[in-house]
Amino acid sequence: MPTHTVLRAAAGLLFLLTVGCGGTDDARPKVSGKATYNGQPLANKTLMLTLEDGASQSLHVGPDGTFTGEVPKPGTYKVVIAESMAVMEGVEKARKDGPKIAAKYRSAATSDVTVNVDRGSNEKLIEFKD
Repeated sequence: MPTHTVLRAAAGLLFLLTVGCGGTDDARPKVSGKATYNGQPLANKTLMLTLEDGASQSLHVGPDGTFTGEVPKPGTYKVVIAESMAVMEGVEKARKDGPKIAAKYRSAATSDVTVNVDRGSNEKLIEFKD
């Protein structure tokens, strides 16, 4: 049967692990806003945000161009346009009625669009232009 000292030590360790894992509310910065392409809402796509160190996050863009989500950490992210997850997974077919996205916006190596994300909540307008 464990002693009181062992039980206290275990409780203290559990407390430290819980506090350490919980972090603060801004451990993963939140980012939301609107994405546009040549001034029009970028509808039903995915934004891929990538840091120089390779950390990345995908964010769904709704029919009105709005997005919301979290990124791994604060920093300046390269932004790439990809098809919606439904299209990438084969659930839907790619729509032909939207704008033709310039090839440079399909790769982090060629995209010139960046977004700076700070700790906490970030409201951003991400604009792509030909």
